[in-house]
Amino acid sequence: MKDNNDETHIHVVLAKDTMVQHYRIIKKIGAGGMGEVYLAEDTKLKRNVALKFMPSHLASEANMRTRFTREAQAVAKLNHPNIVVIHEVYESEERPYFVMEHVEGQSLRDIMKDRDLSVDKILELVIQICSGISSAHQKNVV
Repeated sequence: MKDNNDETHIHVVLAKDTMVQHYRIIKKIGAGGMGEVYLAEDTKLKRNVALKFMPSHLASEANMRTRFTREAQAVAKLNHPNIVVIHEVYESEERPYFVMEHVEGQSLRDIMKDRDLSVDKILELVIQICSGISSAHQKNVV
């Protein structure tokens, strides 16, 4: 029996070639507690970007919308090679999203699946992560 008050499983997946503003959805590339991330083409600047959408079930909560926008604003203040660049904040069909730099490559989660990582590679990754976090902390982003 479905609970009509349970909105935790509502996910609006944006199909390939859907237009959101001037961004054409290519594919979904990730999801987490505070968002769903899509690879998209910026049709004005002819580049790939990532769009992070607030989950539908949270978009109706004012405090969550504020938190989502604050996240984008905090990251937008940062300029570091290990932190993605935030380009814009928008809303589509009452669902906030922000547009950010798309970085090619493997996710940290995928890299960690490699059980044969050398100590040198692990140290290199940890140094990069700590460098980005340190930069954020210097700008009072925790």
